[in-house]
Amino acid sequence: NDFVIQGSITGNGAFTLNGNGDWQTGTLGRSLTVAAGRTLQLSTASVKSFSSGATLTNNGTLNWTEGGFNFSGSVINNNIFNISASALWQFSGGLTNSETINKTAGSTTISTPITNTGSINMNGGVLTSANTFTNTGTITFSGGTWQNNSTFNHNTGSVISGTGNFSNSGTFTLNIDQVFPSTLVFSNTNTINGPGLLEINHDFIIIGSITGGPLVINGNA
Repeated sequence: NDFVIQGSITGNGAFTLNGNGDWQTGTLGRSLTVAAGRTLQLSTASVKSFSSGATLTNNGTLNWTEGGFNFSGSVINNNIFNISASALWQFSGGLTNSETINKTAGSTTISTPITNTGSINMNGGVLTSANTFTNTGTITFSGGTWQNNSTFNHNTGSVISGTGNFSNSGTFTLNIDQVFPSTLVFSNTNTINGPGLLEINHDFIIIGSITGGPLVINGNA
């Protein structure tokens, strides 16, 4: 049946949600699985806490609309994760995405390590990665902004494209080539390194440290 998560739910056993859920507040200390075809809302302005050693596995849909996360446990997204919250996700449990994340609105800061092998659609709002981000999947922009404040590893298989903004204030490591089209505005104030080629097809201000592979600027600099 449908279920509202509040208070404290702990213990060694697992927790499977075979109905729709609404996590409004409180602490979850059990591993949680959202079943296929089901939806877990992450709502209300209250902070949600997730204990170390627990895993939230999403096989359905996660909708993060409000409230921050204190997540020492890990999150595995195997289907659809929609993010529109203006909120902070902190602690080092980690987020692994093998399917689809849709960033649609709001200013969201994620301070946990992220591994992406699937698709991230930047359709609106701002997503700030404030911990290590390792990408072998696709990031497609349709008006959103990515702010990197930590280490972004652009590895084999990684594709960054579309229309929007990508701003680097941390370390952008190019282990493969990256071409920024004129529609995807790239800016840097810190470090770019790695062996991959960086091609920028718009005007660009050179600031910080840019080392490693070739740099091609097809605009004013």
